[in-house]
Amino acid sequence: TFEIGYCTPVISNNLKYTWTPAAGLSAANIKDPKATPTQNTLYTIDIVDVDHPQCRVSGQVQINVLNVVPGEDTSRTLCKTNGNIDLFTLLKGTPQTGGTWKNPAGTGFNGSINPATAQGGTYTYTISDPNCGTQVSRITLTFQDPPDAGLPRDTTFCNTKTNINLFPLLKGSPDVNGTWVDNNGTGAVNSGVFDATKVSPGTYRFTYKVPATAYCPAAQTTVSITVVAPPNAGTNTLASACNSAGSINIFNLLNGDPDAGGTWTNNNNAGTITGNVLDITGVANGTYSYTYTVPASAWCAGTKATLTLTVVEQPDAGKNGGLIICQTTPSVNLF
Repeated sequence: TFEIGYCTPVISNNLKYTWTPAAGLSAANIKDPKATPTQNTLYTIDIVDVDHPQCRVSGQVQINVLNVVPGEDTSRTLCKTNGNIDLFTLLKGTPQTGGTWKNPAGTGFNGSINPATAQGGTYTYTISDPNCGTQVSRITLTFQDPPDAGLPRDTTFCNTKTNINLFPLLKGSPDVNGTWVDNNGTGAVNSGVFDATKVSPGTYRFTYKVPATAYCPAAQTTVSITVVAPPNAGTNTLASACNSAGSINIFNLLNGDPDAGGTWTNNNNAGTITGNVLDITGVANGTYSYTYTVPASAWCAGTKATLTLTVVEQPDAGKNGGLIICQTTPSVNLF
């Protein structure tokens, strides 16, 4: 309130008020406007007696603004893989530094969180000032688990194996909404099922990809499968041998390029087998079978092939002989 001292007594109460600047004032032409400036401001008031313009006075009011701005309330969803986050950077508006933080349990902390272990809920940021009191802003946080593609694995299958479901091969606890990529372009994968019979022995890789969510990046894991050839005992074979042959390498009689290292079974106890050699000395004429077995490997079942051997009698041409005949002898039976 300002008294007009240039005119005594004041003849009129018809006073005009002019405040400058007008910014931040509820009105610039009243006696007591409400001032809400956003920055430090020096206001000037000019008062004139309208009926006596020569009667005027002016004065100034300095208003210093104390900023107690904790920011604006907000909500955020964060991926648990985001890494450490300074919550101050999440506040909306133009928050003032120097405040204090409390977690959803009401415990004070420095404002830095690790989403992998942080508690979901409302975090508060408080700014206090003796002139302006206490102001609080709130951040409500939700933490989302990232996509999980499981853990990688290396494994082996026999190439006689069909319908290999790739998903159970993943370690960990993978999400079920992923898709498989045939890294080597085998063409042997259909809807996550691998057919090892469609590829040659070798190592093949298949990647499982789980898509990103609105808050977390995609994830992927690779399964490596080594396909091995099964044991080969050859193919069933028919052969024959003379009973005078003595010892025969029966492995060499098998068709189908069999693996070495198998064992023989003398199904009819005809002759004697030592390793791959059959001694048929004294074996009567007839047909006999011998089974060759290649044992199972760590990944493939064992296999067998049968050699069917017909033993025939040695032809007998008799003994050397001599014959003296006369030129006039008409014919002779040489047998």
